Amino acid sequence: MISYLKKNQIKSRHYFFRNGVYSLRIKEDIDNQNIDDWNASTPIFIQLEMPEEHNLPDIFMFCFYWIEVGYVTMKDRTMTLRVYEKDLIHMIDIGVAIDLIIESIKNTTN
Repeated sequence: MISYLKKNQIKSRHYFFRNGVYSLRIKEDIDNQNIDDWNASTPIFIQLEMPEEHNLPDIFMFCFYWIEVGYVTMKDRTMTLRVYEKDLIHMIDIGVAIDLIIESIKNTTN
């Protein structure tokens, strides 16, 4: 098993934000398949203006209970969240997650 892992270079994900059931992680090449599949459906689409001093990557995955439910893109100060796995997460959960992310950014920039 270890030789299989080394051979295929399976590695752990890099989560840069975790709070309870919500987490954000760096997008990896393996995520392209999910994103391609998701683009055939209509997401919950949310755009927010972020503080100037945010340190978020240009694109990252949005996870709920460690399951990828959507992704986020950043352009200048605009954060665009697209949630595709609507059966797994509800609007109230998304609102709470966004509040936590913004609070975390404010705490790290102050």
